[in-house]
Amino acid sequence: FIFDQTANFPTTTYTLPQLLWVRENEPETFARTSKLLVAKDYIKFRLTGEMSTDPSEASGTLLFDVAHRRWSEELLHKVGLPKDILPELTSSTDIVGKITRKAASETGLETGIPVISGGGDCATEAVGAGIIEEGQMVTVIGTAGVVYICTHSPRPDIRFRALCWYHAVEDQWITIAVMQSTGYALKWFRDNFGREEKDLAESRKEDVYEVLGKKAATVPAGCEGLIFLPYLMGERSPHWDSDARGVFYGFSIHHTKAHFIRSIMEGVAYAIRENAEVIQNLGVKAR
Repeated sequence: FIFDQTANFPTTTYTLPQLLWVRENEPETFARTSKLLVAKDYIKFRLTGEMSTDPSEASGTLLFDVAHRRWSEELLHKVGLPKDILPELTSSTDIVGKITRKAASETGLETGIPVISGGGDCATEAVGAGIIEEGQMVTVIGTAGVVYICTHSPRPDIRFRALCWYHAVEDQWITIAVMQSTGYALKWFRDNFGREEKDLAESRKEDVYEVLGKKAATVPAGCEGLIFLPYLMGERSPHWDSDARGVFYGFSIHHTKAHFIRSIMEGVAYAIRENAEVIQNLGVKAR
């Protein structure tokens, strides 16, 4: 039912499960709640006095009918939530208010500056990367990693591997695959086993990741059989398994620290490739 209504599947990263947890475990807090706003929408409220959100942000609540771009009244009824707890929906580019005098005095901004609705983190990140037309795809790597592809119509994943959200660009959707540990995997190695590289980087006035990269470059592709699975904090796409764990597999007495560094990079690269293949198999090829 939830998938049919929202084009997405329940996970703890969505707003709805978190809100239901608050209702069950902190009923006093829930009873005082009049409106549900995410961070950027709360900032807009403080700036303008107006409460609203946009479809790309609403996609992350698990209360939004992604295909029809509306709050799902059927789902709200099923879970016993009043519709008025949700803010008005506006397009990402709509002007939703202007800087109030109070906000101007608190921020130093000029009174009357227009404030637009904006978009969710994934959607605006995709816009910033130029992902605004069908088939355009990008990978973003930070602590976690994300693969986005833009589509002209919603592409829900019935195998529950990727997310289907409305875009910040009108009449476009994005299919999203999210990985828990991409850049963080290399940071974990740096923090726990990279004292030598940190000291060398400091002496050369280089970034420590440049030193790690140079070491990795001394090892041939494939790491001579050493394989790394980057599931240091469980995994989201495509496995959605909080119990998944990281693995170094196939190492022997012949493998060096450089092999381990490169295997982390390769393991992350293959996780990205796996997710890129998953979202393209939903019917839109990257171009």
